[in-house]
Amino acid sequence: MKRRILSSLMALVLVFGLLPVSAMAKASNWGADRPKSEIKSGYQIRNGETKSPSTNFILGNGDGQLRTMPTGSENGQSFNASAYCGVTAVSSDPDVVEVKNYEIGTWRSSDSWNGKDCLQVNVGLKKAGSATVTITYYYTFSANANPFTNQNALWFKGTCYYTVKVIDPDEKPDKPTASDIERFRNYVNTTSSSKGAVYMWCDTYDHHAWFNYVTDVPDGYSLGEVVKNDGSDPSASTYPWICVMTLDANKYLAAYNSELGAKYGTHYLKDGQNATETATWYYNVELSKWQYRSTDAPIYIDITHTAPTPKPDVPNTPNGDQIIADLGDAVKDAVKVECVNETGAHSAKTYHLTAGDIGSITEPTKNSDGKYTVNVTIKADEYVKQYSTDIGVSHNLKTGAASSQTITLTYNAAGGKWEATGPAPYVTFEVEHEGIPAQPDVDKIYKGGYSDPDGNPYVGEGGSKKFAVILECNKVPKHIYGFNSLGLVDGGYTLGNVEPNTGANKTDYPYTCTMTVDYTKYVEQANKDYQGEDGEHEIVAGTETTREIVWYYNSTSKWSVLAENDRAPIVIPVTCEKAPDVDTLETAVENAELYVDCETVNSHNRQAIALNGYDKTTVTTKPYMVVRTDKTATVTITNQQAYADQYKPDGAAHTYDSANRNNRNTFTMEWKKGEDGWNWYLKGDPALIMTKCKPEPTDDDVKTALDGLEKGVRVTCVTEKNNHGSETYAVKLGLPENWELGGEVDWNGHIGYEVETPTSSFVNLFISKHGTHTVKDGMPEMLRWVIYWDGSNWKAAAHDTPAAIEVEHVNAPDTYQVTVKNSTATNSGAGFYEADKTVTIHASSRSNYTFIGWTTSSGVTFANAAKADTTFKMPAKAVEVTANWRYTGSDSDNDKDDDYTLKYVTNGGKVISSETKSRSWVKDYEDLPTPTRSGYRFEGWYYDTRLTDKVTDDVKVNKTVVTLYARWSSSETPGMLNDEDHFAYVQGYSDGNVHPYGLISRAETTTIFFRLLTDEVRDDNLLTSNTYTDVTNDYWANTAISTMTGLGIVQGRSATTFDPKAPITRAQFAAICARFDTGVSSGSRTFSDISGHWAEKYIERAAELGWIQGFADGTFRPDTYITRAQAMTMINRVLNRTPEDEEDLLKGMKVWPDCNPGDWFYLAVQEATNSHDYKDRGGEVWTKLTRDPDWTRYER
Repeated sequence: MKRRILSSLMALVLVFGLLPVSAMAKASNWGADRPKSEIKSGYQIRNGETKSPSTNFILGNGDGQLRTMPTGSENGQSFNASAYCGVTAVSSDPDVVEVKNYEIGTWRSSDSWNGKDCLQVNVGLKKAGSATVTITYYYTFSANANPFTNQNALWFKGTCYYTVKVIDPDEKPDKPTASDIERFRNYVNTTSSSKGAVYMWCDTYDHHAWFNYVTDVPDGYSLGEVVKNDGSDPSASTYPWICVMTLDANKYLAAYNSELGAKYGTHYLKDGQNATETATWYYNVELSKWQYRSTDAPIYIDITHTAPTPKPDVPNTPNGDQIIADLGDAVKDAVKVECVNETGAHSAKTYHLTAGDIGSITEPTKNSDGKYTVNVTIKADEYVKQYSTDIGVSHNLKTGAASSQTITLTYNAAGGKWEATGPAPYVTFEVEHEGIPAQPDVDKIYKGGYSDPDGNPYVGEGGSKKFAVILECNKVPKHIYGFNSLGLVDGGYTLGNVEPNTGANKTDYPYTCTMTVDYTKYVEQANKDYQGEDGEHEIVAGTETTREIVWYYNSTSKWSVLAENDRAPIVIPVTCEKAPDVDTLETAVENAELYVDCETVNSHNRQAIALNGYDKTTVTTKPYMVVRTDKTATVTITNQQAYADQYKPDGAAHTYDSANRNNRNTFTMEWKKGEDGWNWYLKGDPALIMTKCKPEPTDDDVKTALDGLEKGVRVTCVTEKNNHGSETYAVKLGLPENWELGGEVDWNGHIGYEVETPTSSFVNLFISKHGTHTVKDGMPEMLRWVIYWDGSNWKAAAHDTPAAIEVEHVNAPDTYQVTVKNSTATNSGAGFYEADKTVTIHASSRSNYTFIGWTTSSGVTFANAAKADTTFKMPAKAVEVTANWRYTGSDSDNDKDDDYTLKYVTNGGKVISSETKSRSWVKDYEDLPTPTRSGYRFEGWYYDTRLTDKVTDDVKVNKTVVTLYARWSSSETPGMLNDEDHFAYVQGYSDGNVHPYGLISRAETTTIFFRLLTDEVRDDNLLTSNTYTDVTNDYWANTAISTMTGLGIVQGRSATTFDPKAPITRAQFAAICARFDTGVSSGSRTFSDISGHWAEKYIERAAELGWIQGFADGTFRPDTYITRAQAMTMINRVLNRTPEDEEDLLKGMKVWPDCNPGDWFYLAVQEATNSHDYKDRGGEVWTKLTRDPDWTRYER
């Protein structure tokens, strides 16, 4: 009864517990790393299955996996274990197989269990050999959500004895055994059910026969040497070794005739049948088994009834290959190399004869026995080399010994082969050695496999799995670099002398050689090979940079490394994060720069001064203090005046302004990797020391300030009769020659100085034009102004000066004005005259013109109107006279002294003077002037007033007057750009130059346009990160490039590359300009070389807006790089920042040694590099220099 109840309970458990595999929980949900103690008391544990599998692993292919998976079945359904715990695994030889860990793995098979969860033990493969790994574990088939809490779960104890063989693929196996050879057989033909090894194929079908095994014929086959498989089919990784099997067709023929000759008659090898046949054996390293291609078996030997044609009596002279083939097995041990040293002689060795070692062969000669013989020369060189390699000690032929020896071969006419006489060896080469083995060839033999930190075999370039040195980064696991050979790095290692071994193992290893490896050489080479791809690495701090490894020598194993820790590969711990270098911190701080600025005078620009740039003769204590915390250092300026003393713009002394809120007395240095490698770099803003000074104006400052007055000095004639009106004069015109500043005054809180000039100075100017006048009573004798400093510039203000100087003319006769037109005379006679006075007028002369007389509409009578010099009587009114001329030159006569004038009609723009030459001439297209007009953009010159015939090439001035007319279009600066504030957007270089002819980079161009954004656009769209790998967060132009990319104004080479240092092309520049405009190109402005170009529409749009221009030949040359000067010119054109000439600029502006007046780019460069206020007077005229913006908050 109890048995029945138990059976019922078990059935219930099986119904709910032993569900199909697909319905069970995955074993991976309950890890194998749980201890047995989690199987709580009261659970049932029974003995489960015991297994004894075996497996092979290849050394160097990474870790091995030992898997076991208990299975069961119930009611026709199969299932595998659902959970494991309490796993232990022990290796019988940890030096061969090392247990690493265990986990839930995936079963690998060709049946339905493939892919199911199983228990997996991971083992490391240390060296070739065998070991047994004993695995004990507990498992259950319970399908409960958690079998560890299921009181009804039934657990089993399992045991698995894994036999593991670790195979070294580089270890040469023995030749195939006789039992291996007997496996060489296959079906004798496609219809046969019989298998054979050698098929004797007779041209009479009924005489076919086969040998079941190759071994059926004694000495019927021979095996060559085991050599490396250098082919890919089959793969050398699975089949690294091959061995060629050669069958002697004559021996199988003899066996055939012996068995079947009486029945079928004597048979012969058929014509064309080789005397030997071969098949190749392949060693499967994974199975440790020799295998052959199924298509190679059976081997066919063609035979026939027909006897062969008798061969000639005299044989031909054989070659090396024929000799080797004829000798067959006789080539084995044919050559002996014997060491003949009196002491320390090494054992002799024999070698097979090869065709390559055969030298000269004599022609066959008949001996006294009637047989033919040949003498064959055997060369010693390769055998001596091989012997030295095998012994491990360098040998040479014995002194006086010949470099070759001769053997005699006899021709066997019956067999048709050359044969050797007597047993091998046939020649003996005597050699000598110095007694000490040569140093180990470490470049070839010091290699080993390596697994990365995740346990995966590391595979290098070209699929290499063997390495001598591995660099392993402790910061980035993927930063692994392997050297296949120690010799790949010059100076990477040195070998000491071969010395007698004095250690305990000196009997087995009589010699040693110490190898010293220099880690630094391999790290240096890896950094060169990577060329910055993963960043430079250095050896981890605290790691010895050299390592000594001892090699041991014996005659059997040759040179080897016995210490396991010294075996290849050497793993060098490196890091891509360099430790802070405290020694370089002081130098970095000394070279760091702070800024000194003046609060008082705007033109006293901010100046960078190195922290080490103070005067050490007067400042004996460092004016700063450094406090370091690991990778950062805080620098505090403790003596600001030391740097203020070095700040002397315009020679003015400055004092530290301690109350100024803009002072920054500390800054931070950070240890990081930058453009110059690992070093201390400035983090954040540099220190800023604000100063103040007491300004004094120069003469030019005074005159400039007086020019800035809204009103000059007005002189007004107040005499009612014959009133001469008013004249206004610039204040500076009234300054006496030796004028001086007055005393210092306080002008509304500003420093000021008085300037005064006699009233008579301006009255005299009035008298020079209008005749004698006197100052009206009550007018001041002196006029006064104040020149004061407003914080930015010197300005002027009237100081007790009347609105106008009133004058009266003396009671003299009335005068009347004479105007002379079209006269070329220096003194034409124009001026003021009394009535009834005689007035003399002069016309002078003009080249290619003839004077034809005077005319007037004022009613005067000329003494002789036909003469160039004549007179008339002055009436009591103003008179206007005109000199008249007739052209007498010829347009086609270039030899005449004619005038040829190029006239410019600017149509509302600023006037441009005509150009005249005495002969016909040509004006270069590139030299045509560019007029300016406020609110308009110049579109080009035209030959006609209707503006239809555009000037596109050089202008020929071959007529008396050639007139060009300017065309304009309404100009509007793009809304995102600041065209109101004319601040400097280009800075010079540290050498004091602006480099106008240098190319401008993509980063520099982007930064310029970033600076020119309006404050609102810049602030609303500011970005400090991007997707470009070559524009990092600490790159100086990162903010500009990130922001302009976000706005869509600039684009990278790709999504991840910006190429900031590359020079910019004309097309790229035009595209940036055009992206600021929302319009679309109409195609009205195009060029001959942009069709199909990626920037075609951008170029056309920028040209339509007048921002860019092409060349005289109609091209644009889109892929040509632009210079800094060209870039500034185009940007100024976009912003309408175009002063006309040098007089529109101001003295005191920044100037550059490589940019001088007369250079075509002079005005553009000065406009771009100087901050200033301006007025529009038909063109831009500077009115005041202003302070440059501080861009350091955006640029690092």
